[in-house]
Amino acid sequence: MGEHELREAARQTQAPSPHPARHNSPNARPAARWFAWLCVALWIAMILSLGGGSFSNSETSRFLGPLLEWLFPDAGDDLLERAQFAIRKTAHVVEYGILALLCVRAWWLSRGWPQFRTALASMAIVVAVATIDELRQAQLADRMGALSDVVLDTLGGVFALLGARAAMRWIPWWR
Repeated sequence: MGEHELREAARQTQAPSPHPARHNSPNARPAARWFAWLCVALWIAMILSLGGGSFSNSETSRFLGPLLEWLFPDAGDDLLERAQFAIRKTAHVVEYGILALLCVRAWWLSRGWPQFRTALASMAIVVAVATIDELRQAQLADRMGALSDVVLDTLGGVFALLGARAAMRWIPWWR
């Protein structure tokens, strides 16, 4: 019996997976694939809307400033400005990290690619959306596009994918 026949026999004797869509993603229901890509599209729309003029620093400081002043009444103006800056940059990391995870799920359900290829395709979308968002912000009067934000957004995607990979390895119920 050749190697191919041995592999085929071993595959046929394995118990079926209790989660067929998780282990054989191209056979996932079409509705699951469509829903995954719909989530990606809606998240991208949300990101691009947050990059508009209504979420500029001057606009968000109207509610962030008073909230931070209420939470930290003894903090000086310099500290409050740095806190607002940190919150805004953390939002970049979080929103693009979520985008990367949504893209991984959509690619995996649609194609069933290996993890590395799925991660690369997802990061391509993250970088493209980050670049488009910053180019659009550069055209607005009350916003400024920054290459550093594209880098920060990309790092948000990378950190999310690395965190998910670590969780898959170390948390038994997440496999």
